[in-house]
Amino acid sequence: MVDMLSILNYFWQICLLKRGAERIPPRTPIFSVIFLIYVLTNTVGGLIARPFQSVGLVLVMVIIEVLVFSLITLLLLYYKNFPKRFISTCTALLGAGAFIVCIQIPFMLLRQHSNIDLLIFFSQSVWLVCLIWWLAIVGNLYHRSAQISMLQGSAIAFMNMILIAAVILVVLPPPQTVSY
Repeated sequence: MVDMLSILNYFWQICLLKRGAERIPPRTPIFSVIFLIYVLTNTVGGLIARPFQSVGLVLVMVIIEVLVFSLITLLLLYYKNFPKRFISTCTALLGAGAFIVCIQIPFMLLRQHSNIDLLIFFSQSVWLVCLIWWLAIVGNLYHRSAQISMLQGSAIAFMNMILIAAVILVVLPPPQTVSY
């Protein structure tokens, strides 16, 4: 239990921009556990945010997100000559991402089940703050792992998000409606 609390505390420190991936051991089993937690939390978050979509569709979108983010991270670290930092950096990204989604889930539920405009506005504002926070977290992780500026890291994170959306639209295009 103490080990789990220290792991959660470390990911919280990453979210607070106080730590990077440098203390995460580059071990595949640790990455695998964090990957599963990330997939679980993001699938639940995706199902709450998009209740009209199937579990399989949301799961595919989460996997695409992980693959694109991992590929961009790998390319960045290879470009900067730090390929050995890949597993640790991806573990940090996934752990922090799962943390942020867990913070967002109550506000997603509030937005979905509230009829009060002020609460809906508040929950949407929290979502926007979490998005900006996520860009700062990724920027900090890239800053520490690839030795680039935090602004460059956040810009790469933003481009990652656009690329993820584009790949999802290509792989899972929205259904076409026929108009007469």
